[in-house]
Amino acid sequence: MRYVIDLLLNAVGFPSNNFFSQSRKPILNQMEQDLDEYDTVSEKIFEERRQIIEAIKNACSNRNVSS
Repeated sequence: MRYVIDLLLNAVGFPSNNFFSQSRKPILNQMEQDLDEYDTVSEKIFEERRQIIEAIKNACSNRNVSS
């Protein structure tokens, strides 16, 4: 189990020796903040993607109307 935790912590940039040797609260708080930031960025990316798709659909629709 510890090996899996080591892999996960290393994947998100937290040395596992810090996780196991000290209070986990600051590390867990930082991980939560990072995940919240990731969610915010993901939401922005998906919103931009939606807008791009909508713009392409509108451009194609307008092109078909004027043809």
